[in-house]
Amino acid sequence: MDKQGISRAAETLHKIRNRLGVLQTFLEIVEVPADNEKLLRLRQTCRENLEVIKNWLKDLKD
Repeated sequence: MDKQGISRAAETLHKIRNRLGVLQTFLEIVEVPADNEKLLRLRQTCRENLEVIKNWLKDLKD
């Protein structure tokens, strides 16, 4: 990959991280009723997937 391609890839990774930050904030502040098991599971799944994606991005950066 040439320098321009690397620069574009780094810029894209930065944009993805910024978007994931917004999603993480949303997941942290959204109130889910304790009696709504489906929403609780969905929120947990979203959090787990967010962590997986963040780890992939970290691996790409390294």
